[in-house]
Amino acid sequence: MSARPLLRNEIMALYEQLLGRTPADAEVDAQLEAAPDLQMLLRVIVDSPEYALRLATPREQSPPPPPARVNIHHADLAEWAHPVGAESEDGVATVGRDGYLFLTGGTNANVAQFTGRWTAPDGWLDAWATGVAKRFADLERLGARGVLLVVPDKLSILPELLHEPLEVVGPSPVRRLQDETDLPVLHPVHELLATTAEPCMRTDSHLTFEGNRALASLLADPLEAPALRDAWSGTPRAYLAAGDLGRRFAPPVVEVMRHTDPLGNARMSFDNAAEVMGVGGHIGLRQVLVNDHAPDPRTIVVFGDSYAFSGPGYQGLVFFLAQVFAEVHFVWIPFGWDPEYVRRAGAQLVVFQGAERFAGRVPRPRVDARALAEETLARKRALGIETAFGA
Repeated sequence: MSARPLLRNEIMALYEQLLGRTPADAEVDAQLEAAPDLQMLLRVIVDSPEYALRLATPREQSPPPPPARVNIHHADLAEWAHPVGAESEDGVATVGRDGYLFLTGGTNANVAQFTGRWTAPDGWLDAWATGVAKRFADLERLGARGVLLVVPDKLSILPELLHEPLEVVGPSPVRRLQDETDLPVLHPVHELLATTAEPCMRTDSHLTFEGNRALASLLADPLEAPALRDAWSGTPRAYLAAGDLGRRFAPPVVEVMRHTDPLGNARMSFDNAAEVMGVGGHIGLRQVLVNDHAPDPRTIVVFGDSYAFSGPGYQGLVFFLAQVFAEVHFVWIPFGWDPEYVRRAGAQLVVFQGAERFAGRVPRPRVDARALAEETLARKRALGIETAFGA
C-alpha cells in the first residue's frame, strides 16, 4: 500500500517541530501540490540548509519548569492547584473558583460583552432584527418552524465563580436582542440552572453531558416535540480529559467528563467532519443522522457550532435531537441560514444556534452550505469565522 499524501495541518506540524517556525501559506501550498508523504517531507526538511543551520545554532537555555501543580479540582488540594485568578500563558483562560476555568480572552470579547462595555457596530441591532425576520418569513414559505437559540456562555451561567466580580455597566448583546427587538431569542440561563446541578464543564467552555441533555429538553415546547423532554435515558460513561481551556495551562487541567456512544440510537448517513477538520476547519462541516425508530417522524436542520456538534468525546445538542427526530442535519455555521438546503432536506424544523459570544456579530443573511464544504476541501484550508458573519 502506498503512503498517503500529508494534509495541511500535518505539513505545518513538521515545519514547527523540525524547523521551529510556522511555514508561510505559499510553502504549504507548494508542498500540497507536490503531495509528499511523511518520509518524503522528512527527507526534504532534514536535508535542507535551514535544518542544518538550526542544528548548528546554540539553543537558548530552557526556562525552568513551572512549579508542580495539582491539575484536577479537589477542595482539599486547592492550595496546590493553579491559583484563582491565574491566566493561561496565551491570556485566553482564567482560573475561577471551585476549579472552574473561564474563557476571558480571545477574539470575541466575551467579558466586554457580558459587562456591557462592548460597543455595537453601526446598524448591528437593525441588521439582526431584519435578518432574522426575513428568515422566519422564509420558513413560513417553506412550511417549516424555527427556533433562534443562543447557548449561554459560562460567564452568564456561573458569574459568581469567576475569580473576581465583574462590574456590569450595561446590557450584553444577547440581552439587547431580547429587550430591544421582537426576536424570539431563546437564551436559557435560568432554565439550565434549574434543570441540572452542573450545566458547565470545569475545564472546557462547553456544557456537560447533562447540560446538553437539559438544553435539548428546553426545545420541547418551541419545537412541539415532547419526546425531547426525555431524549436519552442511558447512563453516560466517565473518562478523564483536559477541556479546551484546561489544555492552555501547564500542566493541563483535567476533569472527569462524561460521554456515551456518539450516535446513540441513530446512524450517520453523511459526515464530512474528518475531511474538514483534517485541514484545520469547522465552517462547512456537515453531518446527517438518521433514526429509523424515531418517536418523531420529522426532519430538522441545525445551523450551529461546537455546542451542537456531536462526536466521540462530546455529545452536543445534535446527539439528543437525533434520538428523537427521524433525520437530523447539522451544518457548522453559527446562526447560519441556507433556505435552499432546508428545502432540499424536506425539513419541517430549523434551529439557528450559536454561542453567546457570537451574538455581537451580525450573521450573514444566507449562505450556501454545500459550497462552504466544497471550498474548504478544494483550498485545503479552513474558512474563517467571517464566512458566517458580516454583510
